Amino acid sequence: KYLLFNIQPAIILRGKENCGIMDIKEIIKCMSDCGCDAGQTEEFLHLQENCCKESCIRYLKRHRKQLMEQIHQMGHKVDCVDYMIRELEKEAENHE
Repeated sequence: KYLLFNIQPAIILRGKENCGIMDIKEIIKCMSDCGCDAGQTEEFLHLQENCCKESCIRYLKRHRKQLMEQIHQMGHKVDCVDYMIRELEKEAENHE
């Protein structure tokens, strides 16, 4: 529906003014920067097109929650690597 790489800023969508404070290019860039794929961006633009601010906020909060879960999972992985490093360093010290 949207050609994500060929959209002009502040485009008029289906005869409606873009209801957000950001223009289309800015939305696409932000969605990409926060890890959304083309399908997710399309979904968000559809919500934006229909002036569903509450739905847009819920969508972004849900995406934020997923990102935070990924951060926590990555943090756990880093903790495991740190633990292994410490254990190997202790073992190396004991064999010196």
